[in-house]
Amino acid sequence: MRYSIYYMITPRCILNCGYCFRDTSPESIDSELPVDEVLKVITHLYTNFNVRKLTISGGEPTVLNGKTNTAFLKLINHLRKYKFSNPNDNLRIELLSNAVNLTPDITKQLVGVVDRITITLDTLNEDTLKMIGRNTGPYSNYVKRFRERFLDFSSKGFDLKLHSVITPVNYNDIIPLVNYIVSCDEFHVSKWKFYQYMTYGMPEKDLVYSISDELFHKKAMEIKDAFKDYNIELSFKDNKLMETTMFNLIHSGRIEYYTKENGIRTKHLSNIITEYKDWDDLASKCDIDVNMIKKYHSLGDE
Repeated sequence: MRYSIYYMITPRCILNCGYCFRDTSPESIDSELPVDEVLKVITHLYTNFNVRKLTISGGEPTVLNGKTNTAFLKLINHLRKYKFSNPNDNLRIELLSNAVNLTPDITKQLVGVVDRITITLDTLNEDTLKMIGRNTGPYSNYVKRFRERFLDFSSKGFDLKLHSVITPVNYNDIIPLVNYIVSCDEFHVSKWKFYQYMTYGMPEKDLVYSISDELFHKKAMEIKDAFKDYNIELSFKDNKLMETTMFNLIHSGRIEYYTKENGIRTKHLSNIITEYKDWDDLASKCDIDVNMIKKYHSLGDE
């Protein structure tokens, strides 16, 4: 069986999105693996965990180890060795980035390695983006940059995906955003995932971004209706589904997962992933439900 995993290689970022849950404390930054150790983790995942789909995220992946694009491009070159024509051997790579550093000279080096690039876009309103924290300092004009980047990505043959987080701040901006994407003839988005803002025990953020299940699902129905005549794969991730499937490889090389008992959600961390010989070893030593792994993180084939 082949598996997928979501690897948040760094907590560092150059933007400051208000709803982001990344831990940028000095302790967290210090626990980030050097790029050479990241390469060992990926080799271990490919060889021993049969991972054949790797989503690279952050923070912002291009600032891995605090050096813009340097460690990131070393990672990209390492991933090239796992690209094969046989789907059983090929490692599909999906990159989640704010795209600030993904200039054309950089994306040229991603061709043949990265299959899909995902950008988060929550609204077309630049003032709302500034409120969220995506238009900060020298990184303003987020929508303009998004369009320029997607045009470049499309010209180079990358599959394009969007992420959007639905909150009270951008709630009324979602349908205008949808209408823009479906009417755009400059590039084609193949997939779009919408998230309900999820609390991570930060009351100051919850006051601004928390949204009820009812409002989230109401907006989801509006989005589905707007897309009924268009060929874009939609998915919606509410808090319940996120709690059920929360299972990420974080920048320290450890698996972050959650359990819930009596309504209380508890975060757990494994040892570094290279200490486990395979999925069964990880599941047994960390008391993780192996059926959950197979249901949500396998690629559905034997």
